[in-house]
Amino acid sequence: MTGKRAMTNRAPADGDWWGESTIEVGQRGVWRMGALRLFVERHAGEWLLAHHSSDDETDTRLEYERTRELSPFPEEAEVKRFAVERPDTRIQLAPLLPDRPLVSLPEHPFHVLAGEKVRIFVSCPLWVSVQVGKKLRPLVEIPIYRSSDTWFGPNTREGELAYASRTRCRSILADLPRRPQRAVVPVVVSNRAEKTLVIERLSLPVPQLPLYRAADGGVWTSQVQVVVQEQKGQADIEIGKKPPEVGKGELLAEPRDPAARSMFTRALGAMIG
Repeated sequence: MTGKRAMTNRAPADGDWWGESTIEVGQRGVWRMGALRLFVERHAGEWLLAHHSSDDETDTRLEYERTRELSPFPEEAEVKRFAVERPDTRIQLAPLLPDRPLVSLPEHPFHVLAGEKVRIFVSCPLWVSVQVGKKLRPLVEIPIYRSSDTWFGPNTREGELAYASRTRCRSILADLPRRPQRAVVPVVVSNRAEKTLVIERLSLPVPQLPLYRAADGGVWTSQVQVVVQEQKGQADIEIGKKPPEVGKGELLAEPRDPAARSMFTRALGAMIG
């Protein structure tokens, strides 16, 4: 588990699924965050976690309850036990971006004319970090929706393992469905080549992006700017400051990759397909 978690000592705000709560010994907390159901029990000397996800990425339900009814977990749930000596009952959920690049497919290929640029918005499924105790020690990181694995690159020898998202790119923000379990990634593509650039797939470096909560409650990353110089076969990528849509929002999580630079270069085939 890498990267700094910016969110501490925070109670849930209206519409948020993350934040801090207390689970006493003999109690169970149950969260539903869209496709994910998370069960957390506190026992003497241990935390017990179970979770399972559905295939419905459009599910936007947000539910939480705390109970002393410790019925069996669902059969499909993955269960983990964590031994602890301290009697802490504090637990906090925090939103995270995925730990690999996200490959997004436009509903229809984008054609960016020579000398033009386009700004698009991509919906990225979030993960949840479970932390416990006064020092908020991390237990697990769980994807709220399980994206499929994919390989992105010009061939089987060059490229990287990524997640494939069913989400679609949108050039108009209002056309992108707003879901509390997903973040909006704003992307600017500038085509400085001499011919039209066709974007059929777009690989986004989400482990290198910070995560913000906007003033209106939406969750955003910083802006990614891609400058294509076709004659070099490269894409210059700049990770900017938080987008203007965030306003006076708060930082939720630092980039997972703390060594990432704000500007770097990748092979064009490793960014756009």
